[in-house]
Amino acid sequence: MAFYGRQCNLKYKQKMEEIFAFMEDVTKRMSRPVKDLDDIRIVMGSLREIRERQIDIDLVIVPVEVSIVLFLL
Repeated sequence: MAFYGRQCNLKYKQKMEEIFAFMEDVTKRMSRPVKDLDDIRIVMGSLREIRERQIDIDLVIVPVEVSIVLFLL
C-alpha cells in the first residue's frame, strides 16, 4: 500500500506542477493593469482558458488527494 502511495505521489506531483505553472501564467496575465481593449481581450482570454481547463484540473485534484492519503498511511 505504501509503495502504491509513493508511485501515485510521484505521478501526480508532475500533474500538480503543471497546474501550478498554468495558474502562475494566468495570474501574471490577469494582474496586468487594464488600459485598453487589448488588455481586456487578454483578461477575457485568460478567464476562458481557466473555464476550459477547470474540469481537467478537478479531475487531477481528486487523485492527488487520494495519493496523499495513501502516502501518509
